[in-house]
Amino acid sequence: MKELYQLHQWQLWQEELKSNIRLPTSLPPSPSKLQDDVLSELLSIGLHPEEEVLAKSGYRLDALVEMHGKKVGIEVDGPSHFVGSKPNGGTLLKHRQVNTLDEIPVISVPYWENQGGEQQYLRTLLGFKALNNTGNAEESFTCLTSKEEVWHTMSTKRF
Repeated sequence: MKELYQLHQWQLWQEELKSNIRLPTSLPPSPSKLQDDVLSELLSIGLHPEEEVLAKSGYRLDALVEMHGKKVGIEVDGPSHFVGSKPNGGTLLKHRQVNTLDEIPVISVPYWENQGGEQQYLRTLLGFKALNNTGNAEESFTCLTSKEEVWHTMSTKRF
């Protein structure tokens, strides 16, 4: 797996140098049940996620949503993305590079957060106000509007 990260780094370097050398495209995605559950929750809170989006940097995002005209990447991260309860180096690198190269902030949904209450967890993570008294989403929701705000939220959140 480490070799693939190095190969991807080489590809990004070639793009930076404007080289015509290209790597072959990736294998077709195969979403997990966990990812399908999170996508269903995104739909239930009124977002319309694009699934398995290939970013310009070559990274594939589990989902991409648009909020107030700004794109936000959603990554459903299973156990292999963590060392203990902290994101591993490859996961951090991917999120940082998508944020920097593609200018798309990435929000991670760790596997242990998808154990009931996913909708409220996603609302909080995406910056939506809580459900109103009738159980409906408030029309005047707020959201994180810049990649810096999302990055700050993710970097200060304890996993």
